Amino acid sequence: MKYKVGDVLRIKDNGYSYTTYGDMFEMLNFRKKTFNGDLPNGTIVQVFASAIHTYQDLEVYACVNEHGDETLISIEGLEEFRWKRAESYTVDGVKIEITESEIIINGTKIVRHGDTKSGGSGKKSNGKVRPA
Repeated sequence: MKYKVGDVLRIKDNGYSYTTYGDMFEMLNFRKKTFNGDLPNGTIVQVFASAIHTYQDLEVYACVNEHGDETLISIEGLEEFRWKRAESYTVDGVKIEITESEIIINGTKIVRHGDTKSGGSGKKSNGKVRPA
């Protein structure tokens, strides 16, 4: 898999989203098991799970945005999102601040998966972005 749990990405083409892939939603532990909408192009998301499509040799990623909205999207619909450490950016009206231990999106602190530096327990979690 190209991306791993915890990677922060940007949706470049939401036309590659899967809104009604119940078996995959169940397998990847989505909160909603029957329908998950697509997110707008440009949305910053974090990967919380991944798999290979059931019928195609295609990587699909379970992602969540800063509001907790989940989406399933194939690799073609995602792009890497890079930033410099300890700087602030505004992307499509969303203020993003990054430090060595946390990501702050529109004033909400996000604890990175498996990150013990920012006060996380270090215990395994479901891998989803979670408010600090």
